[in-house]
Amino acid sequence: MIALASPTMRARPAPLPVAPTLRRAFGGDARTLWALCREAAAAPDPAQALAADMPLPLREALFDTPCRSWAWLAEVGGDAIGMIVASAGLVLPQGGYCLSVDAIYVRPAWRGRGVGTRLQAHALAMAAEMGCLQLRLGDGRVLEAVAPARPREAVP
Repeated sequence: MIALASPTMRARPAPLPVAPTLRRAFGGDARTLWALCREAAAAPDPAQALAADMPLPLREALFDTPCRSWAWLAEVGGDAIGMIVASAGLVLPQGGYCLSVDAIYVRPAWRGRGVGTRLQAHALAMAAEMGCLQLRLGDGRVLEAVAPARPREAVP
């Protein structure tokens, strides 16, 4: 008799051979970033598949000035293994900015190894560096960003 492994007995993925490099995506990364988006949104129905090229509004938001959205890639050995995309928003009634996660994706072979956690932590650090009050996650959770202290502007 062959015993089948229960879902709780599945082998855990091997740890990462090296820590992934996390870096901001720029215009030259549009094709790689869009490939990850298409992979994340893989639809069994070809009619629902994403366009072959990155849509102009997304390209403009990510790469044109003024920048309204940011993307960061996780790479190992120069190969993209994950991404996180976030957009600027407002925190009301405080009146400050927030960074809202629009998408996070890790390729299946790299899941369970902390890549998504590192991408989320990187986005939180970037939110704080940009002076945002919060990082809003796609599931509705809100993480407070600890922004560096800035001198208060004088009110006329």
